[in-house]
Amino acid sequence: MLTNQEPPPGRQWPSPPARSGVAIRDAVYNFFLPMKPSVYKTVRKVPMPKLLPTDLPALSVFELSEDAPAFGLPNMGYISYKNDTTIGISVSRGFEDTIYLQGGLEYDVQFIKNTLLTNAKFTRRWLGALFESIPLYRTRYIYAAEGETYFGELRLEMTFRFPEAYTPSITDTLDEIDVTVDYDQASGLNLIAKYVLWLKQNGVTP
Repeated sequence: MLTNQEPPPGRQWPSPPARSGVAIRDAVYNFFLPMKPSVYKTVRKVPMPKLLPTDLPALSVFELSEDAPAFGLPNMGYISYKNDTTIGISVSRGFEDTIYLQGGLEYDVQFIKNTLLTNAKFTRRWLGALFESIPLYRTRYIYAAEGETYFGELRLEMTFRFPEAYTPSITDTLDEIDVTVDYDQASGLNLIAKYVLWLKQNGVTP
């Protein structure tokens, strides 16, 4: 029987780009997967199937959104963005005691932040890092009662920032560069000079 984490037989999920929301989501997910079932009965990274009471406590890691304003001047140079990807980490618990439920979810907040943000390999800033910074996080608590059982959910939304750059792919051969120098008339030089700079190909200047 397939779970919601496994690809169909004979197929393999494509690898995400080195820096992407999916890559960050997978890295966060892999931190908590070994904690199943000792800490969390369910650890998942897709929102299906629906959680059952027997699946609690459950931890879910989802990619929620991407906000990517231009990096620098939008009309200068190649196209580049400052990507802010929001990853949602959700913990669902069910208890009859609402006071214990509140305390359990608050513990989950600190536990998740300490697990991720104190790991030097995850938060590294050097070459190969998944992101450059975590400029924002938001915590929300959601409570609901289903029959006689209280249900609580913690949603920790963390924003991961990394740059995106799309340098143009130029396939044409550069043969010649024309440079024109136009002197300002106020300088007293009424002269326009044009230079043709040839590129050497195979060691020979045309």
